[in-house]
Amino acid sequence: MVELQLWADEDILSESFQDIYSLTDQCRYRDCAHEKEDGCAIKTALEDGKLTIERFNSYKSQLNELKTLKDTRKCYDNSRKNKLNKINKKRGYVEC
Repeated sequence: MVELQLWADEDILSESFQDIYSLTDQCRYRDCAHEKEDGCAIKTALEDGKLTIERFNSYKSQLNELKTLKDTRKCYDNSRKNKLNKINKKRGYVEC
């Protein structure tokens, strides 16, 4: 096996990492990147030992995988749609 990809969405991730998602709700800023921001609940939990860096890195890794998968699916869907449109135009079909 060369590669293993997640086949899920962010809802499943939130169930698996409920502890992290509940912390993100406590961050001062909604768009907190959980890196260097003041008022970041994740950063505080890491410093206090309430959250391990391994668990947080696992979360970030899976989140990035899901975003990549989402982008890949979107590109695939757009590619298929474009191919079908070209075929339909050749056949004289009108796009709805």
